[in-house]
Amino acid sequence: LYAAGRVGERFAVRNSGARAVVEGCGDHGCEYMTAGAVLVLGPVGSNFGAGMTGGKAWALDPHGELESRCNSESVVVETIGREELDEIASLLRRHAQKTGSAKAWALLAAWPGQAGQLRRIRPRCEEETREPIPARL
Repeated sequence: LYAAGRVGERFAVRNSGARAVVEGCGDHGCEYMTAGAVLVLGPVGSNFGAGMTGGKAWALDPHGELESRCNSESVVVETIGREELDEIASLLRRHAQKTGSAKAWALLAAWPGQAGQLRRIRPRCEEETREPIPARL
């Protein structure tokens, strides 16, 4: 899904594999998400990522407000890793081509400099499910 505009409340709730790029979302975005990828190029409402157990979510955070909008019991807000930049740029390019979004084209024109304003929203449960590396005998 590529939407050149803001979507309403409960966007991508229970997402289990869809990929989407939107330019903002209301409250409870990515709630109970288990898989898929969501890129938000604008503000998010409150309680973002509540109950999120999987998938990938990124959001533009130019004013440093994202962490206060996310559900801290369920998710962690992190900086973007280099390995994710290509995937995000690909989603962004496709969004720009499909929608003609001025916002997406502006981000691409300043890429990768604008990537520093993006944050990853990662489920906390990923920390709990990582298996320790077995010791060699």
